[in-house]
Parts: sequence; structure tokens; C-alpha cells
Amino acid sequence: MLVIIGLIAYGVLHFAKGSQAKALNTTSIATNRTVAVSDGYQPPAQGPTINGSFETLNGEQQTLSSYRGHALMVWFIAGGCASCAISIPAVANQLHVLANDGITVLPMGLSGDFGPSEHALDKLEAFAKSAAGKAFHDTEWKWGMASAALSHRYDAAGIPDYYLLVDSHGVITYQNTAPVATIKPLLRAAAKI
Repeated sequence: MLVIIGLIAYGVLHFAKGSQAKALNTTSIATNRTVAVSDGYQPPAQGPTINGSFETLNGEQQTLSSYRGHALMVWFIAGGCASCAISIPAVANQLHVLANDGITVLPMGLSGDFGPSEHALDKLEAFAKSAAGKAFHDTEWKWGMASAALSHRYDAAGIPDYYLLVDSHGVITYQNTAPVATIKPLLRAAAKI
């Protein structure tokens, strides 16, 4: 058991380290300039607004723009991602804090990662229930499958466990990876929205 925990912890740290290295060459979607996502870069408030569609686990089509007036954590996850599986309970433990800051958490399966579209929502739901446990049913988050356009526009590199904080006007105010490793900066940024 300790060996398994050690391997998972090594994987999370290795993934976070690798994501930081990859993130150094990513382009900020809010300002179209190269930044290190892992540094907690906060784009200016006059940046563009986030938009895109996703499908909820019950098959309902929604858009991010329908959440205007609400702050969001848009979080891209993948089924085989050990970091995601460990980050989900870490975020679940902080859902009440995020909710008190007025933030709705939207974990989004990366388009295409959960297999063919006819089974993708079922696989996402199974992964989410497995990782979140009882917290899966918490109303502070809404699980969904990002459309291909949404995945590509905001996570073009397909980096799982990547998240954006979005203010009530739809402006991206913070972005980072691996909430399990960045929960304190995430909560600090959330408190400022």
C-alpha cells in the first residue's frame, strides 16, 4: 500500500514538474503572449471573456456564457490522469471555501479523452465518482464534457489537470495546473475574485 501511495505521489510531482516545463512555452489565451502557466499568471481584467459549450452528465448542452454573473473554476481533466484523480478530492475538500467565494467548479472532461462520444459521459461519470466519492453529488460543482472547440481554445496542449478561474464577467483572472499541488495559490486567487 505504501509503495502504491509513493508511486502516485511521485507521479503527481513528476506530472506537475513536467507540466510546469511544458507550460513555459504555452501562449496565454487571454493576452496572446507567452507565459508560464505555473507561475499563477493573472491576465489583465480587460482581457477577453471565456466562452464555449459543454455537455453535462445528464446530456444537457450548456455554454460558459450562460454562467455570466457567476465566478467559475473551469477545470480540464482526463481519465487516465493520476494527478486529476488526486486533485479531485483535494478540490472536493475545498468546495465550501470556493462556494463561499462565489465560485462554481466546472470539472470538464477533455474532449476525446474519455473515448467515443457515445460512451464518454459514462466514462467521465465513473471516473468522477471514483475520484470524488461522496463529494461527487455536491451541488457546488457541475461535471461536464468540454466540446472539442472549448478544449482546443482553452487547453490547446491538452494538458489534463489544468484550470482557469473566471470572474463573474467571464474574464479569466488566474490559471494553473494540478490543484492538489497548487491549492493554496488557487484559494488565494479565488478569494480575490
